[in-house]
Amino acid sequence: MSELFSSGRAADIALALIAIEAFVLWRMKGPNGRSRIADVWPFLGAGVALILALRAALVDAPWWCAAAALAASGVFHAIDLGRRLGR
Repeated sequence: MSELFSSGRAADIALALIAIEAFVLWRMKGPNGRSRIADVWPFLGAGVALILALRAALVDAPWWCAAAALAASGVFHAIDLGRRLGR
């Protein structure tokens, strides 16, 4: 179990599950005929960026890798918040 986390494989598994979720949402149609992914892509992007930051920390990547992923997550969160407040 220790190897699962120290190698970053746990983050890879989480990223794969999010990719499957995104594919399913992309294929699903909402009541307006649009793909459901159109409503949640910023939310998914923020999650992916946070998991990439976790992976960077787990595998002892350079500090700027985790910082860039956290910054990207912040941008996705801001987009998501703007979209939700704009409704």
